[in-house]
Amino acid sequence: MKNFDDTFKDISETVSMTDVEKNSMREYILEYQAIKPLPTPRAVVASGFSFFSGKAMPIFAALVLLFAGSAGVSIAAGKSLPGDLLYPVKVSINEKLGGAFATTEEAKAAYETALADTRLSEAEALAAKDNLTSATAVTLKTDFTVHADNARTYIADLEQKGSVSADTELSSLAGVLSTHEDLLSRGFSGDGGEKKKLIAAIRSEARGAEELTSPEDAASVSTAKAAAPATPRSASAIKPVAGQQSAKANIRALLQSIAATSTDDSATSTESVNYHTDLNGTAGNIENKTELSGSAEGSLPDQKDIKKPF
Repeated sequence: MKNFDDTFKDISETVSMTDVEKNSMREYILEYQAIKPLPTPRAVVASGFSFFSGKAMPIFAALVLLFAGSAGVSIAAGKSLPGDLLYPVKVSINEKLGGAFATTEEAKAAYETALADTRLSEAEALAAKDNLTSATAVTLKTDFTVHADNARTYIADLEQKGSVSADTELSSLAGVLSTHEDLLSRGFSGDGGEKKKLIAAIRSEARGAEELTSPEDAASVSTAKAAAPATPRSASAIKPVAGQQSAKANIRALLQSIAATSTDDSATSTESVNYHTDLNGTAGNIENKTELSGSAEGSLPDQKDIKKPF
């Protein structure tokens, strides 16, 4: 109960609306009232006091409408894009509320990765409609960088604590970067000025995430073997360690390929190193034929497993 109370205390202290957002909410509720006005109350002769009679009934109905309208605003805001009336509600209310319920480092890393994914998805949706302006691209790039940096910070903390969740969350982040780098590089026509800002940010984050897969992986395997007892362990006892190193090697290779891709986003660039995952999470081929170590244990997660904030 204490944790529950603390969570709502944090929400009350951190989640608030600006004047612009309050006006947007008010306009939405007024529009809803215009479409579905409250029914005219009828005169009722009550025997004794009832909350649902007399002057109390319109007040109660107004409160119900207010909460119903707020819920409708929140749901509608979840599908909004930058420039839409309800987009501030999505970012300042919905996403902050969702973050307040992410209480563990694993949950926080996953949530920040999902928000980074959302910002890039919004950019792609706008680009598909030819509505991605330079100013919007800069804003989305900044927000994406903040969330991706936060995710890397939580993943680094998990690494330091030796949590097995570190590789899982890093793999999710790498998958997001790979997918959107590919979509933004190849998926849309035009001069690409706005897209290049986002692609550069993705590659920068890939370089930062690569630092979390330092070459000490190989050293850790040697250390584990040296620390093993004289009696040989069974293959099943060794397999998790080998599988973990294989997974991290695959993640590192993916991040390196994203970071090393030429700043020229031409699909035919000879400097490009293309490594991406398919929809079912199986590792694709690297064009320069570099081999990846490991088996299916080292493959990246399915993108559909990354939970969207809203």
